[in-house]
This record gives sequence, structure tokens and C-alpha cells, in this order.
Amino acid sequence: MDNEQKKKNEQKIRILIEELRTSSKERHFIRANLYNEEVNKTEAAFRNLLFTFAIFLFTFTSPLFIEIKTLSEAERILLFLSWIFLLVSLLSGIVQIAIDIKYFFNGAERESKGEKLWSKAFISFDEYNETVKEDSKLYADFSPHSGLYALILQLAFLMLAFVLILSVASLLLFGSR
Repeated sequence: MDNEQKKKNEQKIRILIEELRTSSKERHFIRANLYNEEVNKTEAAFRNLLFTFAIFLFTFTSPLFIEIKTLSEAERILLFLSWIFLLVSLLSGIVQIAIDIKYFFNGAERESKGEKLWSKAFISFDEYNETVKEDSKLYADFSPHSGLYALILQLAFLMLAFVLILSVASLLLFGSR
């Protein structure tokens, strides 16, 4: 009876290990999809808003280009600087898109490795513990978000351009002519 009880216990342990393995595998799969879906949607919506605003400001100020000769020197310089800032803002947004693509690709690749890691069946708790250690190594250099420097630059240059455009508008409206 002792040998039979030992086999039942070993069977229970193997079932437990298999349940741990499959739940870890599912967790990686779900998290990979969550990262790729939710975060991407939020950042894309914000980035699109910034692009739309920058293009609107270009469109809004482009009629002034026709009348550039009638503008004062200060108005022309401010308008020119605002257009440069808008262009830099748009370029920063494009750089941020590239950074995000790389981040999401690396995240999906890491989660795919985690899923593969948990796809093999374990015979013992030692193998399970070894896989847990390997899984932890996947996240050693993990950052919870992509680099935001380009996005911050995009926003900063957009705000600077907006302030300069407001300055030109106030000079046109309230300046002495």
C-alpha cells in the first residue's frame, strides 16, 4: 500500500506541476496581448491627437504665408519659428512611433519566449523551479513603458509653436500698424 500511495502522490505532484505550467503559459499569452492592445491604443490615440493639432496649426497659419510681405519682421520670425517647431514636433512624433514599435516588438518577443518556456511539460519540481528562474531572467531588463523622450519633445515643440502662433496672432490683432 505504501508504494501505491507513493505513486498516487507522485501523480498528484505531476498534475499540480502541469497546472502551474499551463497557468503560467496562459498568463504570458494574455499579458502579451494586453500590452500590445491596450497600451498601443492609448498612446496611438494621444499621438494622433498631437499630429492632428500640429497639422491644424499648419493649416491655420498657412494663409499668413501668402501675406508674409505685409507682416513685420518680428511677426515673420515668430511665424517661421512656429513652423519649425511644428515640423520638429511632427518629426518627434514619427520617432516616437518607431520607438513604440521597437518596444512592442521586444515585449511580444519576450512574452513569446515566456510562452515557449512554459510549453514543455515538467517531470519534477526541480525542472519547474529552473523554469521559474529562466522566466525571471526574461524580465530582468523589462521597462514598463517605451521611452517617452520623443513624445515629450513632440508635446513641448507643439506647445512652443502654439505659443508663438498665439504671439503672432496677438501682434496682428493688437499691434500698432
